[in-house]
Amino acid sequence: MSASLSHTPVYSTKPLIFNYRETVELYAGAYEWSLSTRDYFTPKLDIDSPNLYIIKSFSFAADINELDYQSAMDIQADGVPEFSLYLRSEGSGTILRMPLQLPVYYRDQEFVQSILPKMGQSGAGKTTGAAIEGAFTAKQANQFMGSFKGKINHTPALVGKQNITLTMTFYIQEIKDQKFIQTFKEPFGGNEKPTIAQRITPQTLRRY
Repeated sequence: MSASLSHTPVYSTKPLIFNYRETVELYAGAYEWSLSTRDYFTPKLDIDSPNLYIIKSFSFAADINELDYQSAMDIQADGVPEFSLYLRSEGSGTILRMPLQLPVYYRDQEFVQSILPKMGQSGAGKTTGAAIEGAFTAKQANQFMGSFKGKINHTPALVGKQNITLTMTFYIQEIKDQKFIQTFKEPFGGNEKPTIAQRITPQTLRRY
C-alpha cells in the first residue's frame, strides 16, 4: 500500500465528537468545580482496547460571555479552570500529563495526542471523592471520563446567574486498522516514546 499520508487512516478517518459538560451552582459568592467529581462524556461511546485513538483538537466554552468569564476567574486562589481527561480502565490516573489550562475560550484548538487504551485494570465509574462505584474488568465497556477544576467569582456581571456550565469538546479519531496501529507503535530511531509527528511520516509508514 502506498505510504502517502493522505491515504493513511489518521488522515482519512472522520473524528468522533466527545462532549463533556459540568454545571455547578452559585455558593458562597462563587461557582467552584472540583476534581473530586468525575463523569462520562456524552454521547457515552465505548472505547475498544485494540484500537488507537488520536485527539486532533478541542473546543471549550462556558454559558456566559467570554469577557465575563475571564474577569471573574479567581486567579489569586489558583482558580483558573482546568480540565483533566481519564479512561475508566485507568482508574484515577489521568491520560494527559498535565490538565488543560482554560484561561480563555477555545474553538477547534489543535491538540494532537495519541491514546492506546488498556484493558483489565482496576478502574472506576463516576466518582465523588474517593468513592468508587465498581471495579473495571476486561468484559466491561471502557469510556472516556472528565473533570473540571476551578473557581469563578460571582461578579456584578453575573448577578442573577444561579449556575454556570462548562463544556469541553474533543474531536477524536478512532483508528481500527490493526496493521496501521502496529506500525504506529513501533520504535522510532531508539526513541521509546516518539511523537505522533515522528511516527506519521512516509518514511515510517513504508511497511504499511
